[in-house]
Amino acid sequence: IGHLEGPYSSLVPKKLEEMGEIIQKIHQRLSSKSDLPPAVLVLGDHGMADGGGHGGASEPEILVPFILLSTAFNSSDQKEESRLPEYLQIDIAPSLAFLSGVNIPRSSYGLVIPELLSILSTRDRIQALL
Repeated sequence: IGHLEGPYSSLVPKKLEEMGEIIQKIHQRLSSKSDLPPAVLVLGDHGMADGGGHGGASEPEILVPFILLSTAFNSSDQKEESRLPEYLQIDIAPSLAFLSGVNIPRSSYGLVIPELLSILSTRDRIQALL
């Protein structure tokens, strides 16, 4: 829809609501399984220009959503901000490695997204940063 109609098309809100419902169902199903840690990562492969295209360097084209849903995060820690923090793409690989318990790729220049450390105890946080 966005590629053809642009991000401000009247068709976009309905599609976003539909996708939100699917993501909610996936998260609920994962949360109901005791053998799996309930976490869902939602991200886009690119942003979008006002006209519906992409590939340029405008802010709407280079900003991509990265949403992590997990019961491991305390909802009282969430900040009420009009603009959420921004991270670099190079931070995704080390952050996903951290979350999945595997070694951060040796050639990675990125850093673990700081908010992800909040799921650890203070002692484990210090150890993770060493």
